[in-house]
Amino acid sequence: NALDVLDSKSASHTFKIELMCIVDSNNKGMYVSRTMKGGIMLPNCRLMHVAKKVFGWWYLRQYR
Repeated sequence: NALDVLDSKSASHTFKIELMCIVDSNNKGMYVSRTMKGGIMLPNCRLMHVAKKVFGWWYLRQYR
């Protein structure tokens, strides 16, 4: 799309609007997911806090 705009053309691709995240407080986490069809929000639980810590460790290990 950026190249199309630079060539004075209209955008040729569309994108899905999606969000998935874990909102973390120090001892619990809450899962939130949004799509064009709807959303999901799970209540606070300790498992989501642990899942976010594991994901952060896994994702950031390449930069250490």
